[in-house]
Amino acid sequence: MKNTCKLVLLLVFLFSSQSIDADEMLFSAGYGLQTSGFGASAGYGNTHTLGYASIGCWRLREGDLVDNCGIGVGFQSGYIFNSSKHSVGLFAGNVGQETVMGEREVIYGGAANYSYYFNGIDKAGFYVGAGYAVGNGDSKDIRDLIINVGYRF
Repeated sequence: MKNTCKLVLLLVFLFSSQSIDADEMLFSAGYGLQTSGFGASAGYGNTHTLGYASIGCWRLREGDLVDNCGIGVGFQSGYIFNSSKHSVGLFAGNVGQETVMGEREVIYGGAANYSYYFNGIDKAGFYVGAGYAVGNGDSKDIRDLIINVGYRF
């Protein structure tokens, strides 16, 4: 897991070395990699790029909020498509959960994803996408296709 996280973080920093004109602060709520499960994200972006931090929970059950939630960071870029509506990205953070000795633990890992922003990456509106997440816990490994759906404010 440590090697996976290090690799994903390195790739995020390499991709984010492109200049982001921090035009505006962007907020989102939804489900998926961009929001660490059911959650929210905040970041800076322009018409082709977005760097963000997120906090969320993969399951929403009473009593789980403290021990089932985690954080993440990510970067989305539309430069590969020369588009503000299509993007590919990398994510490092909360990708799942496991139960070890009766205690719930967050599994951290990395993911690559694709997203489609109906009004553009830097505009208010809905987005959808999918990504592939990997992470290694103490008793469970994550290798999952994850759907992303949310709303940017």
